Amino acid sequence: LISEDIKLTFVPDNDAGHILMDPSQIDQILVNLVVNARDAIEGRGDITITTANAVLDNRYCQSHRGASPGSYVRLCVCDTGSGMDAATLNRIFEPFFTTKELGKGTGLGLATVYGIVKQNNGEIHAESQPGNGCTFVIHIPRQTPASVERPLESPPLFPVEVKPYCWSRTMHRIWKLPDCCWRSAATALSAAHLRPRLARSSSSMPAKSRCC
Repeated sequence: LISEDIKLTFVPDNDAGHILMDPSQIDQILVNLVVNARDAIEGRGDITITTANAVLDNRYCQSHRGASPGSYVRLCVCDTGSGMDAATLNRIFEPFFTTKELGKGTGLGLATVYGIVKQNNGEIHAESQPGNGCTFVIHIPRQTPASVERPLESPPLFPVEVKPYCWSRTMHRIWKLPDCCWRSAATALSAAHLRPRLARSSSSMPAKSRCC
């Protein structure tokens, strides 16, 4: 996922508590955030992943929308990349929003992460300034060991590659998603408080069909 010019460091807290979450979803979160960090780094840089216990109080929740008081496990992904301004930070979790050139980013990576976190009753935000890198902070509710003994199953979220099918007359991108990902895509959009603008399609549809 990353080049030899980027140093990846994992600093786990051995005393971190338990969470009830599908391991494949954790993989998706880490892959998307590490790839996002990689793309923000030009040349040499560092990506650091840390875990720790955290307690969110009322004061924290008042300043972080969507957070609820309680005990959590915190996951942070920090990079030394180019950073983001406030206007970009306000939109990074919007589906299809990307700062990359056309054709180099789907705009679904961070929306997928946001959707997973919300599905697990968690909280996520990013801290960044131009030129000073970025830190993504995720809080997932901490559980007792007994509550995490049962298996947890969840449908897969977005496929690794999601390519645009065509453009609508209103310039909203229409995306071709397999049926197994349809529900998850809608979940991520709903979590972002946006109306889904996805359309189901099949491989048998003609490539020149006009989308409305």
